[in-house]
Amino acid sequence: MSVDHCVLLSSLVVLGLSVGCKDPDTAVDDFIQDITIEMSAEISSVVTASWTTREPSLCSVDFGVSGETIGHCCVGHEPSLEHRAVMVGIQPGSDGSLVITAEAEDASYQSDEQFFTTGLLAAQLPSLEVEGDENDRLWEGYTLVPLLGDEVSWVTVIDAEGVIVWAYEAGPSVHRIHIAPDGSGLFYNEHSQNPDADFPDLSESLHHVSWEGEKLLTVRGGESPHHDFLVLDNDRFVTLGNSLLPWDFGEGEVLLQGDTIMEIDREGKHSILWNTFDHMDPDVATSTENQVGPHTGEVLDWSHGNYLSYDEDEGAYLAVLRHLDAVVSVDAGSGELLWSLAEGWGDYQSGDGEPLLSWPHSVERTDEGLVVFNQTHGGSDECSHSVTIGLDDASGVAERIGEYATDDCRQVEYLGSTHPVPNGNSLVVFSQAGIMDELSPEGELLRRLQTELGWMYGYVTHSLELLPEKD
Repeated sequence: MSVDHCVLLSSLVVLGLSVGCKDPDTAVDDFIQDITIEMSAEISSVVTASWTTREPSLCSVDFGVSGETIGHCCVGHEPSLEHRAVMVGIQPGSDGSLVITAEAEDASYQSDEQFFTTGLLAAQLPSLEVEGDENDRLWEGYTLVPLLGDEVSWVTVIDAEGVIVWAYEAGPSVHRIHIAPDGSGLFYNEHSQNPDADFPDLSESLHHVSWEGEKLLTVRGGESPHHDFLVLDNDRFVTLGNSLLPWDFGEGEVLLQGDTIMEIDREGKHSILWNTFDHMDPDVATSTENQVGPHTGEVLDWSHGNYLSYDEDEGAYLAVLRHLDAVVSVDAGSGELLWSLAEGWGDYQSGDGEPLLSWPHSVERTDEGLVVFNQTHGGSDECSHSVTIGLDDASGVAERIGEYATDDCRQVEYLGSTHPVPNGNSLVVFSQAGIMDELSPEGELLRRLQTELGWMYGYVTHSLELLPEKD
C-alpha cells in the first residue's frame, strides 16, 4: 500500500501551487474505487483517506474547507493499487472535502468530490485567546509548542489563526517539539524522573508519535539528556546532557554538574560532541555566587545549559549556559568551541560595560546577530526581556540593539524564549504567564496569544509547513 501524510501548506493558499505532481488531464470514471474517509480515533482533527485504483498508479490529494482548496499532497513514490493519505492541519469541527487524482501509464483520473467533517479535540485541552487585530492572521505557518500544566503537557500544533489543530496528551515537563523528517508525525522530549539516581535526575526521554496519535518510538539513554534537543534525521538526535566532576572552590570538594552537547541514536547510544569542562575553568568562568547556581542534593548545578539552536551559516550549535550568563557556539562537526559571549571571560564583551546576559534562557541567530531571552537573576526587580545583540567580529564588541519586555514587567523563572519567524517578526514567549507575543522587526507588539490560566508555554518551533516537500 502506498501511504503518505498530507498537510495544509500555507504557501498554497496564497499562490495556488501544487507540490511535486504535474497537473492531471483528468477523466472521471470508476478508476478510483473503494474510497473511505475516517477521523483518527485518537486525534479527531486528523483525516485519513483510503482508496484503490484499477491499475497501479501514483496518486495525489487536494483538500480544503469551506469550498476553498487549501492543501495538496502526493502519495507514495512507486505506482500502487492501494493508497492511503493522512491529512493534518485542518481546524477541529470543520466541514471539508477532498478530491483524489490518480496518474496511470495511459491517463490521469480524478475522483468525485468527497466530503468529511473533522471532530473536536479533547475537552481538557486548554483554550487560547488571540489579542490584537481580529481580522489579521497570526504569523504565517504553524507553531509547534507544548502547553504545560501541573500534571500533564499537551503537544500542540497551532495554525495561523491561533487555533489548535492537533494535540496529543503527554507527561509533565515537555519542553520542545520537532517535526519528524520523514513526515510521519512529531518528536518531543519529556521529563523522566529516575528514582534510582543518586541525586535528583533532570533527564528526559525522546518520543516519536504519529499524526494519528500512535506512539512509534521512545528513546532513553545517553548521559542525562535534558531541556532541549534537535533532530538530525528520524534515527539521530542532538541533545543537551549533564556531566559530573569533583571540584574544590577552596571550601571543600563538591560534585559539580556541567553540560554537554551529545548525539544520541534511536537505541539510546550516544557520543559526546562538546563538554563544558573541556573549555571552561569553573574558577574563572564563575564570577558571582549567583552564577554558580543552586544545589540539587549533593550536586552543584554549575553551568545549567537549557537551550539548543542551529546556526546554518556557521554550521554550529548555539547553547545557553544560564548560570554562567553565557552563550556558546560549537562547531557541529568537530565539537570545537567557536566563540563565547559572556561577561569577563567571553570572546565577545559588552561595548558599554552593561551586562547583555542575565540568566539567559534561549538564543537564536538572526541577520542582526543574536536574539536572547533573559530571565534575569532571581531576586532582581528587573523585568524578564528579549534582547537583540549585535556582534562585531573584528573588535569582539557585543552591543544591545533592541529590547522588549511586557508593559506590566513580567518575570519568568521557568523557561521563556524568543523565536524569529520567516516573515521577519519574532515570537517572545513569557512561559509562566502563558503569553506569546508577536513583535515587528521594530519591536512593536502586533498580537498576543494568551493561554488559559494555569497553563504555560514550552519552547516554540515554527514551520511554514508541517511536512517536508517530496523530492
